[in-house]
Order: sequence, then structure tokens, then C-alpha cells
Amino acid sequence: MPNILELEDTLKKARTKQDALANIAPRITTNIVIDLKSPKGNVFFILGICKRLARKYHIDDSWLPDYTKLNYQQILDICQKQFGLIYING
Repeated sequence: MPNILELEDTLKKARTKQDALANIAPRITTNIVIDLKSPKGNVFFILGICKRLARKYHIDDSWLPDYTKLNYQQILDICQKQFGLIYING
């Protein structure tokens, strides 16, 4: 499991955060399935799940995305890379 310094180093070396996230394995694999077309597909619900998981696994939540600066897909990608969330549409 990579530590936070390795993750930050990978992010710095990549041209964009999206490129970096594609090369990082999930920090914790929870296999939580979220239907994006249900009310649970709401960005605030997903971020809430991630905050609770971060507390449960004693992970600093400074990595949490700022929902005001990123789009929905970017937030989904970050949360998926951190906790191995599985998204379905429908």
C-alpha cells in the first residue's frame, strides 16, 4: 500500500492529476457499490462515505477533493482510487 508521500510524488510527476490517478492502486479496497442514478450517487453522499471510511481506517482526510473546484467525474475518480468504490449506472 503506497504511503501519502509516494502518492504526492506520483501526483507531482504526472502532467495532470487525472494521469496520476490512473497509475495509483486504491489505497483501501472496500468494494462498496454505488448506483450513480440513485440518491446515493450525489457527490455529498459519496464524499460522506469517504470521510467515514477515512476515519475508520485512520487516514488523514486532507486528500479529500474540494467539490467546488473539481467536476463530478474527477471527484468520483479520486474517491474510487482512495477506497476502491464501484460505480454503476442504473
